Amino acid sequence: MFCPNCGNQMSNDAKFCKECGWHRSEINNKKGINFNMPIISITSIIKGIIIILTIGIVVNFIIGRVNYKKSKDIYRTGIETTASRKIVYNKGNNIYAKNEIVKEGSDLYYFNSNEEMVKNDWVEYDGKWYYCESDGKIAKSKWVENTYYVDENGQMLKNTFTPDGYYVGDDGKYVDLNLNNINAQVNSNSLSEQIKNAKLLTEYSEDTLIDQIDTVKFGSYPQSDASGNVKEPIEWIVLERYDNRALLLSKYILDCKKYNSENTDITWEMCSLRNWLNNDFYLEAFDSNEQNRILTTNVINSNNSSFGTYGGNNTNDKIFCLSIDEIRKYFGDGIEKYGGSSFFIGKRISTKATNFALSIYTDDNRIWRYGGNDWDKGHSPYWLRSPGSEQNSAADVSSGHYGIKGVNVDEKWLGIRPALWILY
Repeated sequence: MFCPNCGNQMSNDAKFCKECGWHRSEINNKKGINFNMPIISITSIIKGIIIILTIGIVVNFIIGRVNYKKSKDIYRTGIETTASRKIVYNKGNNIYAKNEIVKEGSDLYYFNSNEEMVKNDWVEYDGKWYYCESDGKIAKSKWVENTYYVDENGQMLKNTFTPDGYYVGDDGKYVDLNLNNINAQVNSNSLSEQIKNAKLLTEYSEDTLIDQIDTVKFGSYPQSDASGNVKEPIEWIVLERYDNRALLLSKYILDCKKYNSENTDITWEMCSLRNWLNNDFYLEAFDSNEQNRILTTNVINSNNSSFGTYGGNNTNDKIFCLSIDEIRKYFGDGIEKYGGSSFFIGKRISTKATNFALSIYTDDNRIWRYGGNDWDKGHSPYWLRSPGSEQNSAADVSSGHYGIKGVNVDEKWLGIRPALWILY
């Protein structure tokens, strides 16, 4: 039989329940009651509910752990080592970096077409060269193999000077600037002596006329011959000397071109004048041996400091026009004129155009030539590479002033006064 109070099984002759103490005399044995059937008590029900809840909690916990692991796999990112010992970069959801550079903290890494980290090798990415070291990190701000230099972004430098003063060429390799290693038909000693002995522009007073300033001769271009058939040596003013390098500015305006072929928003990087200087003029004015002496310069294209006009990306140029900042560095800040649209420096900033430059007509217009009886008689304006007050304008120099407001980029009456860095 079963205890009617707690459901515990009892022997048929038991007087009381050993589990709850129920006494057999407490029952009113009515007809139809079967004491051999189990009785479901409240205690049993509660026990069952507890068991069911416990099972549910355990099942939910297991399912939750599985889902958490799945979500963790989906959002997990970073460098991993696979079972095959291949080092990969998980971008999330088990998608791996391929043919790209990734950043982990402050370090850069490259992963190849097999999704594997590259080590001890050069890689080309987006047109730039990078070197991956033994730990896979892309080298930064250092010499690699004692031959190549990579900058703070890990990119190999080309055609420029490194921060520690060495030069790297077209292929990124270190170049020995010993002039004995340069095969030049130009008399090296003669040119070197000319540059060494020439007075720097900054040594002259602001009122010095252009014809009174020392020059050196390098390259050739049509000048006195208006037809353009006869070339003559180009005269250059020495603006700066640094080690065995010198910054030169042409003494005269050598040609007449628009800053850009059409009137549109433009920067030095994209203008037609820059393209002409570094292609047509470069090839026309210098032979191959002279070209070996001309350095590729990292040209800084700053915004217009007065008007905030965008200067564009920096460029790597053989030949360039001076900027407003360079005018101020080598010629002086000048005195503000015309409401701040230009600054007067003095006579030494102005120059004349050659007969050849004066003979060039563009759309029935040619370079201006100042008349009158003043000191600037016969002088002409020329372009600077800096932007003017608007994106479709460029700064200029005229009659002792440099104009920061500038003129429209498609004007036809300004000349070109090239500048370059040279080995000597």
